[in-house]
Amino acid sequence: AYNSDATGENELYVRSQDGKGEPTQLTNSADTYFYAAIWSPDSKKLMWSDRKQRLRFIDVASKAVTQVAESKEAEIRGYDWSPDSQWIAYALQEENGGDKVYLFAMADKKSTPVTDDWYSADNATFSDDGKYLMLTSSRDFKPIFDQTDFNNVYRDLDRVYLVTLSK
Repeated sequence: AYNSDATGENELYVRSQDGKGEPTQLTNSADTYFYAAIWSPDSKKLMWSDRKQRLRFIDVASKAVTQVAESKEAEIRGYDWSPDSQWIAYALQEENGGDKVYLFAMADKKSTPVTDDWYSADNATFSDDGKYLMLTSSRDFKPIFDQTDFNNVYRDLDRVYLVTLSK
């Protein structure tokens, strides 16, 4: 899968890995630049974000595009498929400047927040077995005093956290 401007617009294509045969254009009438697409584990869908701050995926067989999320604050850069291709984890920047992690269910096409608004969280990734969601979160506030600027400095805010996805 790759982006190309062969039509004059940025579109998403798929082509055999050996380079034989003609490429298949998946998207049509793109209205912005796409970021790198990632395959679902079942190889039936491709997901990407774009400069219009949307997260979308396309069903390769039907070419139907589904919008997962749209950010009001910033481009969406972190997203991942669950191993069974039934969930998408992604982070959106919120109004307070922090990021919030969400899960999108393929079954009902709805998003559910995983983290709250208090601490910034990002880089959500599913474990190989799909039982856990790993993410980074900025919640370790141990200020040191900066003698040059006479301010508190917060270093090493981020840690890796694990969210269990089943009982």
